[in-house]
Amino acid sequence: MDTASAIDKTLNNLLRGLAHNSGETIYQSHRALFEIGESALPAIEKQLMSYKWNGNKVGIEISILTGLLGLIHDIDEKRVNKVGAKIREKGCSKIVDGRIDSILKFTLDEFNSFRIRNVDIYQSNELTDTKRIKRKMTKWLSSVPEEDLEEIERLYLIPEQNVDYRGTYMPILCSVMVEWDITTARLNPLSYFLLLRIEKTLYHEIGHHAYKHPLSEGEDPEKEKEADHYTAKLLVKNHPMLKRIIRIVRFLLGKRTNGNAE
Repeated sequence: MDTASAIDKTLNNLLRGLAHNSGETIYQSHRALFEIGESALPAIEKQLMSYKWNGNKVGIEISILTGLLGLIHDIDEKRVNKVGAKIREKGCSKIVDGRIDSILKFTLDEFNSFRIRNVDIYQSNELTDTKRIKRKMTKWLSSVPEEDLEEIERLYLIPEQNVDYRGTYMPILCSVMVEWDITTARLNPLSYFLLLRIEKTLYHEIGHHAYKHPLSEGEDPEKEKEADHYTAKLLVKNHPMLKRIIRIVRFLLGKRTNGNAE
């Protein structure tokens, strides 16, 4: 199969996955087109421009727009701005315009990049303690088995967002995003625990990658349990005292439970 035919077939699979919210199909197709790279951009752009984007079918429109425009963004960040402008010039609903805005706002210009263990790390420009961050990331990632870091395309470090989750794993590009609390200054008496929380989040999201967890709506208890187990192994490896503390807590809780039963 020639490249053009492969692009068309994969793009059709991606559209089908987006229309039916099929996580595995979206993942496989997005990944394949991303690896093809710039050669796939004309076909993706042509597909985007074939829609009216008038808001008649908001759910499907947003899903397809996010998938296709997001893919262009992943391949070529400069080109995505031109495509977004074309859609707006053609005319689109307010909801579609808002989604375009959210996609275009995310730019690598706002990140400082470096590489550790063949993983590209993008540190938000809002995080200024680069030397310390590099030192901590080097130490933490040194504990991760090499095979568990394979295929992680990007690891983002961003300031705390004050939301319910502190990290995410995005299987489409095998990307990890972790919040870095800017209050982790050396003189902060809680610094150790804040850094431990960041380390825990990092391992948890890498755990999702190591187990190859696909896209899913909401949290899957079994997947979270696997990621938690992965996290615990690495934390205990890096912090031997944690194992003793956990044992003591479990012993005390068990003793308390037995006492209440009596």
